[in-house]
Amino acid sequence: MDRSARMTSMDAELEEALAPVLADLTSATSLNPEFEDMDWPLKEMVRTMLFLPNAGGAGISITRGAGRTDQVVSLADQVQEWAVEALWGSGRSPVWPECPEHPDSHPLRPVARRGVAIWVCPSSQDEIGTIGSLA
Repeated sequence: MDRSARMTSMDAELEEALAPVLADLTSATSLNPEFEDMDWPLKEMVRTMLFLPNAGGAGISITRGAGRTDQVVSLADQVQEWAVEALWGSGRSPVWPECPEHPDSHPLRPVARRGVAIWVCPSSQDEIGTIGSLA
């Protein structure tokens, strides 16, 4: 099932903010999560459940109407936590996205700089690329 089919019932704002994160995730790990809408009592929050069949899942969310860069960075952080667990559980290296400056060492960190959502090396603080460009 392609990404657009898995996300058809997802809130449009969440789907748009999540798209670059998923592009990086699927290209680097071949993890293809599925999503399940979740009721959430706070109207300012948009939430969904991210999971793999026969594996763990996690709720991810954004604040409705927040800046797109902040939404992407927040989702990258949340998806990264889930991906580490999913990769570890499948016996694979839990380092995602892997830092090209320090292979097999640490994952990149999502941050906002100059209004752009980017991946940086947490050690050198070097900018590696925009979130969504690692594919």
